[in-house]
Amino acid sequence: PMDKLIENKKSKEFKKYIDDFKKDDITSFFLPSLHLEEVFANLNLNIPDEFSLDSSDFLASLKESKSGLLIFHNCQKVKKISSYLEKLYFKMDDSKKMQEQFYAIYQQNRHDENHLQAILAILTSSNVFTISDIRPFLRLCVEGIKASKSLDNDLYLDIFTFFKNYYISFSLIKEKLPILISRVQAMKKEIPIDEYVKFIWDFQNIEINKRLYKVNKELMEVLNKILDKRHIFEFLVLQLHVIQIEVFLNYTLKPYIEERIIQKSIEQHLPLIKSVLKVAEKLEDEDILLQSYLIIGGYFELLDLEKGKELYVKGLKLAKKINHQHYIKRFAYNISHLGEKFEPLNIDDIRESSLSDNIQILKQKFNNIDSIEDQHIKLAIKLGLDDLNPLKYLKYCEFLVIAYYPSPLGISLQLYSLGWKSLGCSEKSIKVEPGNLENLFNVFKKQFCYDCELRKPRSEEFDPSMRFIEEMYDAINKIKIP
Repeated sequence: PMDKLIENKKSKEFKKYIDDFKKDDITSFFLPSLHLEEVFANLNLNIPDEFSLDSSDFLASLKESKSGLLIFHNCQKVKKISSYLEKLYFKMDDSKKMQEQFYAIYQQNRHDENHLQAILAILTSSNVFTISDIRPFLRLCVEGIKASKSLDNDLYLDIFTFFKNYYISFSLIKEKLPILISRVQAMKKEIPIDEYVKFIWDFQNIEINKRLYKVNKELMEVLNKILDKRHIFEFLVLQLHVIQIEVFLNYTLKPYIEERIIQKSIEQHLPLIKSVLKVAEKLEDEDILLQSYLIIGGYFELLDLEKGKELYVKGLKLAKKINHQHYIKRFAYNISHLGEKFEPLNIDDIRESSLSDNIQILKQKFNNIDSIEDQHIKLAIKLGLDDLNPLKYLKYCEFLVIAYYPSPLGISLQLYSLGWKSLGCSEKSIKVEPGNLENLFNVFKKQFCYDCELRKPRSEEFDPSMRFIEEMYDAINKIKIP
């Protein structure tokens, strides 16, 4: 438990590091984050001597249900055994079994600290960078906040509050990055930008920044509160993931932004980075140290390739020493791909990707549309999303073609379905416009498709590449309105 760590004599020497942390302007980080992999499952463990991580018969000694989920008959041992299993599965790099373990405990829905740990484990074992819908995670955070208040557990309350703000913050940053990258690319290529598009970009940026500031302010207040309460261990883990989001952003923006800007950002936080590594080494916790070598190695890789490699090698050596398969794989991969340039998706990559994949990406991009304050923009986006998927109409006949003419707002939002639409038949050379797709389709089908002998329905599996959108645009522009 954290209290025991603080009471320990060794913890006294960490008190001087608290002031060092607070001297650094941690609020200057662009986006605080928690991407704990599964480390939080390993916090505050007290594995008894009879449980060895190399024990081959431990799992076999536990009773299992038909579904393979563990049944615990002795509630006194639940916390001890479940924590051990989480650590064991993490070390074995078996994320599936680890997740099953988390959900098995969570579904017991006991009103105690075990339930808080299960919620936290589910959150932290999910890869934040691949989450498409934050709503289930926000619900878990709210559940954790309510349960923490009920159990009068301030530390868990702070952590779940941190998580809630983090997920909102990360979803906002995913909105902000495409706008930023689009502007930078347009400036580099000296592409003229419509004044209305510039206005929309600026408006979006201001709105997102306002929301980000509010969320990040609360997030950083919670992080500082954890530090003020001398929860060094928890603070260090959270701070590591503040650093990780910096690494993520630096790698994402590197192909688009001048290297000197990235370098300046990295150098600005070096004192804090070095302090985190120093404290991690003092704590002598293997999991925290491995996570530190991995994340901080990634941070240094953009600034000093040899320093990054040095930390990866240290991490790999430690991971092999304790046979930690998860970290062995991570460090080995990073070393073998050291210094590789990140190649962003270019327009040809997007053209060759499937239409359904792009539709899904755009839906996810606007899944928090209700947070948009401007009602006119909100309504326009909703109308655009309604016409986003042409596949259900295109499957009606292989001669059916649809063209999108995005408005300036649609261009600025990168939402191709926001604007004018046309629908027609490439075989009969007829089309109808404008209107929403459903109305256009119903009108066209009634007027031109009834008893049509030429109709050839497409397969239900029809899912062309995005290039097909361009091809239909060219085809429909050759058709005159009857």
